Amino acid sequence: MTFKTALFLLEKPPDRPRFVGRDRLKTPLIDKGIHHIAKVIRTAYVQWETASQHGFFQGLDARVKVLATISFIVIVSLKRDVTS
Repeated sequence: MTFKTALFLLEKPPDRPRFVGRDRLKTPLIDKGIHHIAKVIRTAYVQWETASQHGFFQGLDARVKVLATISFIVIVSLKRDVTS
């Protein structure tokens, strides 16, 4: 009993990336997944570091932040011209 290997399994992968129209690289699905996971981890780390800093808004009560935001929205919606 002899086994025949498919030809595409015997081919060596290209050293250069393949282009798909207008200077877009065709990246494998695994690479896209790894890049996406790395981006999520990086974003979470940056947000964690930023949130742990002691700034002006971190010390304010949440109710004050909500009231200030609502008042800014009302003021902006009532204004008609930019100069005033």
